[in-house]
Amino acid sequence: MADRELARLQTFVLDSLAPVSSLIEMLSQPEDESHRLSIEKVRTAVSTAAELIGNASAHISRLRREMVSSINKSLLPLVKG
Repeated sequence: MADRELARLQTFVLDSLAPVSSLIEMLSQPEDESHRLSIEKVRTAVSTAAELIGNASAHISRLRREMVSSINKSLLPLVKG
């Protein structure tokens, strides 16, 4: 169970790299009109990456609280928020 959840969290973290990888690829292309990197493309990729990183962080926080709760419930207030 724990390994499955950790693998799932790892997937969330890796998913956030997709838009960053796209940016790197676009920056590596020769500059012509078909591969022109617009501000909007950069904004979209960065926003998507930030959203996915936030999502991964929320899942990690939830798992952390669950793990602390199962070890010692008196520590739970320390990991809230």
